[in-house]
Amino acid sequence: MNKKQKIIIGLLAAAILVAVAGRFLRLPLLNVHPEEAIPQHTALLLAFKPEALGAWGQKKEVNLAEIFVPEALRLDLADFQKLMGKNKNLPGNPIIWAAVQPTRSSGMDVLFVLENKGSIDPSKWLSSQKNWRIRTSIFKNHEVMSVEAEGQKFAVANYRNLLLLARHAYLIENAISQIKSPSNSLCRDGDFKKIASHTAPDDDGIQVFLNLRTFNAQFAPLLNPSKLLAMEGLEKVGSWAAFYFPARKKFNEWQGAFTANPDNVLLAANLRASGHSFKDAFRALPDNLTFFNWFAVKNIKPDFKAGDWSKYFQPWVGGEIVLALGEPLEDNEAEQFILLQAKKADKAEASLAAYAGKAGNLGEYDFQLFKVRQLLGTEVPEMLGLGKRMPNPYVTVLGEYVLFSNSKPGLERWLGKYLAGQTFSKNVRFLQSLRSLPVEADGFLYFESSKLWQQLSQLPDERLLPALGGNPFQFGHLAATMERKGNLCNLTFSVSTAGQDGEQAATPASILWKVPLAAKASMAPVVFKNPQNGEMEVFIQDENNQIYLVSKSGRILWRRKLDGPIRSKVEQIELHNNREGQFAFSTGNGIYLVDRLGEDIAGFPLKLQTNATNGVTVIDFFNSHDYQFFIACENGNAYGFDEKGSPVEGWRPKKGIGYVRLPLYHYQAAGKDFMVLLDTTGRMQVFQKNGEERFPEKKLETVFLQAPDFQEEKGYARMVACDEHGKVFVTNLNGDQFGLNLKVGKNEAVLFLFADVTGDERKDYIGASGADLAAYFYEGKDFKKKFDYQFRDIVDGIFSVKWQKSKKDFIGAFCKNRRQIYLLDGEGRLFPQFPLAGTTAFSISDLLGDGIPVVVVGNEESVFAYRME
Repeated sequence: MNKKQKIIIGLLAAAILVAVAGRFLRLPLLNVHPEEAIPQHTALLLAFKPEALGAWGQKKEVNLAEIFVPEALRLDLADFQKLMGKNKNLPGNPIIWAAVQPTRSSGMDVLFVLENKGSIDPSKWLSSQKNWRIRTSIFKNHEVMSVEAEGQKFAVANYRNLLLLARHAYLIENAISQIKSPSNSLCRDGDFKKIASHTAPDDDGIQVFLNLRTFNAQFAPLLNPSKLLAMEGLEKVGSWAAFYFPARKKFNEWQGAFTANPDNVLLAANLRASGHSFKDAFRALPDNLTFFNWFAVKNIKPDFKAGDWSKYFQPWVGGEIVLALGEPLEDNEAEQFILLQAKKADKAEASLAAYAGKAGNLGEYDFQLFKVRQLLGTEVPEMLGLGKRMPNPYVTVLGEYVLFSNSKPGLERWLGKYLAGQTFSKNVRFLQSLRSLPVEADGFLYFESSKLWQQLSQLPDERLLPALGGNPFQFGHLAATMERKGNLCNLTFSVSTAGQDGEQAATPASILWKVPLAAKASMAPVVFKNPQNGEMEVFIQDENNQIYLVSKSGRILWRRKLDGPIRSKVEQIELHNNREGQFAFSTGNGIYLVDRLGEDIAGFPLKLQTNATNGVTVIDFFNSHDYQFFIACENGNAYGFDEKGSPVEGWRPKKGIGYVRLPLYHYQAAGKDFMVLLDTTGRMQVFQKNGEERFPEKKLETVFLQAPDFQEEKGYARMVACDEHGKVFVTNLNGDQFGLNLKVGKNEAVLFLFADVTGDERKDYIGASGADLAAYFYEGKDFKKKFDYQFRDIVDGIFSVKWQKSKKDFIGAFCKNRRQIYLLDGEGRLFPQFPLAGTTAFSISDLLGDGIPVVVVGNEESVFAYRME
């Protein structure tokens, strides 16, 4: 061997040695890729350029990136750039890699990694700053500088060509440790490299990476402990998912992908199949589904009970499968469904009957045209790799498909909608949203955001929900097609915004969240502050007599069914001053006291011997948290009860009060109690606390559509009651009375509101008849009309709306026919954000505690929260 050959062999050996060593050791002099500084366990990683993040932050239309970009990331980056000063801005609009580290204490910490290229020397830059406290530590032969400046704390380090920034030094130390361990860096992760090369960050977008293998463990500090098991399914789907969100482009230009787990039973069968049209399945899918995922499949090969699958299922299973979620169940879980295409329905029926005989048949019955049977155990979902998520499923043959469900009512609801033709194949809004998607695909995904949020809101830890503020999916629904390229699954999106119905407001409000109900809202939602934690919560009932308590972020905390519709106001009381907060209300059958978990207080409900004709009135006479409850019944008597359910003196019962439809109205003035009842003949009776007459009854002989109201102002006290023709009866504390006439519309079926909306501190007189509204007020001693307003349709209710930052009340109104709500000021001007979609009265509150008004209203089968700009 000559000298030249020896040199060549030596060089080759050295190159091989360097290449091998480079996989395990950080070689000197060479530059480092930013991805090599990202700790391998990172579950959420973002890549973007500052200009893209700035453009995204100014974006007014919906962007799914809102879900993945933590507030901590934006705040930290803004603070770092501010501290760097005008001459130290991040050079050349570089790509920034942000690794998010969830923590139980601070929520989320963020590590920023970018190529420095020598433009910033941290040591020189920091040493030139005055009044900054700088502490330098050495970690693995590298300086890490911890800084306190202008009320901010951060850490910074330089590693060759990389600049590392974070709030906490431990994040930078983790990055340095990762750089020095190249064998397990992200650059050595084949799936990450494949998905990272699919899209690249540019000036116009944000790239988001999710590590599905570590997400559950890394985000455990922020998740509901009881839901950790449900999150384990992520790593069974794949290893990495990536999304690209343009800051300036439209929804259908979003991109996404994930790397499929080759051991996943359904995804492996999907890889063996050829893509085809997914729309045929829409004929079998009811249009009330929260979520569904369609896959093309071929030759499903289970690892569990493979013999049973081959014998009882393989002969008839076709080339499609749908996994779906339906309506919420009582325990805040959801109806679950599996829909398998059947090659031959009769063969499927016979095979299922045979399988039921082998696995266990818990019973069968006929539902309309379908035979339904219930299978024992969880073997069917387990064979499909779905775990034990559907115990004792119900199953039936549905045309060309076989349907499995964990819920008998859910399966029957599916079948009923199928027979009625209420399927996605006839849902015009849904079909229109698919126009930008391919007509054939390997997979298809759909969800309606407000319904899915009810399920996803169970996943975060309770203490994090207030910070979310509401449904982060700020759109109506999302659809996506999937195209396979080996184990890389590419996604194409189509998103529909959550638009408003009817007339558009001049300045639209944004939908904070939308909560689906099982039926139409039967009352106006009521917002209460929870005395235990200070958080706002929403109480509402639907036409199925089901009541709900909803968190300020739009999560249903609980639901329960009552024996009838609520006929009274819903009051929050503090029984025995225990600061727990109970809800008091009544139905036609009894008086309820319910705690914050939806459970009855001991001794309640108080069942009435005869049906109630009005709603209960709750009175705390001495502000001592000792409550009494007053209600009128069909026998012409009124009853009073204390908080133990015992009759109270003078009201055990109060006989001969007539047929009273309106609630008892109570006020206190001049050290006296006044308890007012108006019966259907127009007789006004006013009693003392002990049931004795306060002053002689008034036979007004007219019809009142709402209870009276009262104001005491500067020593002048007046009770007012307005009849259906707009005549107002004003009564003083001695029972002396005079009348006022409100001229409004045709003066038929006049709705009345007594509230301080204009002028001095005295309450004003607002009436509505048909589509017309008129407001009257006192100017000195003169009674004057302030303004008229005409709606586009007949209004069903007017009411006062309070906002903490306004000295005056506003006028609210709603129209069920147009499904719209309105808000007027004291000059008769419609607020620019209105009208909004709604079918009930509404309230405005500081729901999120950030000082921004939020409108909460019922709208058909939903509750909406609108955030006012």
